[in-house]
Amino acid sequence: MLSSASKIYIGRQKKYHEWVPGADNREEIIGQALGRSGGLRAPTLKSGKIMFVGFCEDMYKDHI
Repeated sequence: MLSSASKIYIGRQKKYHEWVPGADNREEIIGQALGRSGGLRAPTLKSGKIMFVGFCEDMYKDHI
C-alpha cells in the first residue's frame, strides 16, 4: 500500500511528518508507519495517491 502512494503523512500524537516515497527512504518510512503489532498504525486513510497513517489532529486539520 505504501509503495503506491505519491505522498505519505505519518502522525504520532502532536507531530506529523510528510514523506515522498523513494528508494532512499523506504526503510525509514516503514519504521515510522508500522505499529507495535507489525501492522500499519491506526487509523490509516488513503485519499487518491495520498496516505495518512496514524493519528495527529493537526495532520487531519491541515490536509483533509
